[in-house]
Amino acid sequence: MQELGEMQSGLRLSQFGLQERERLSARCVPIVQLGEPTIRSMLKLFKSTYENVDDAVFRRDLSAKSHVILVRNQALRLRGFSTLTIWPHAFEGREINLLFSGDTVVDQSAWGHQALPVAFLSAAGNLRTADRSRSYYWLLTSKGHRTYRFLNLFFYRFWPQYSSSLEYEEALARDVGARFFPDRFDSSTSLLRGTELGRLRAEIAEIPNKDCHRPDVQFFIERNPGYAYGDELLCLAELCPKNMRPFARRVFQLNYDRKCGA
Repeated sequence: MQELGEMQSGLRLSQFGLQERERLSARCVPIVQLGEPTIRSMLKLFKSTYENVDDAVFRRDLSAKSHVILVRNQALRLRGFSTLTIWPHAFEGREINLLFSGDTVVDQSAWGHQALPVAFLSAAGNLRTADRSRSYYWLLTSKGHRTYRFLNLFFYRFWPQYSSSLEYEEALARDVGARFFPDRFDSSTSLLRGTELGRLRAEIAEIPNKDCHRPDVQFFIERNPGYAYGDELLCLAELCPKNMRPFARRVFQLNYDRKCGA
């Protein structure tokens, strides 16, 4: 398994013109390095966002990942996390790597904070430098509109995209869904039906009035009407500088340019 690396300790959000309400730090660490207290904190935070969570299923799913991004405040209290793993895949004669984002939870007090997105992009930049012979795609199974909106925040091209139809990405998504999620994937909708890991709590799943008329939010609801019951929308975006919007590209290229000379 390739190393995703860690977010640099000196990386600050102010470098990218972002303001910090609370000083948070993020690190990408191997799952095998997690201690029991950290796992219990992750489970507690997960249960604050999801209901009907089975502890054993959560731990089993966690052990199947390779890394996790941990977000903490200055008192070292866990404010968020996102699990990651790399899946090699072949499609239409091309060898690609999928960077799969599993469980992602952010404490409500840290909603809108950019520590986790910055750490993800930094880790992805590290990953992309390890093997330039393959294409890399971010694989996201979106349980809610907040995670889906990151695609438009980061990328120019992603699938499914409310403003355009991308035939290659759609075909790749169907192939990925059939291979990696054979028991849950519905090829007619690109949805993963149901989940063992619980579903969003009603107050979290509810869409704020300020977001109801956003075209990307409306599109997500149309594509995944059962999101509140645990359905997930399979999403893909290529991880490369030319596909990234300026903010995402700056963070990604901190590692990509320095190590590759791109």
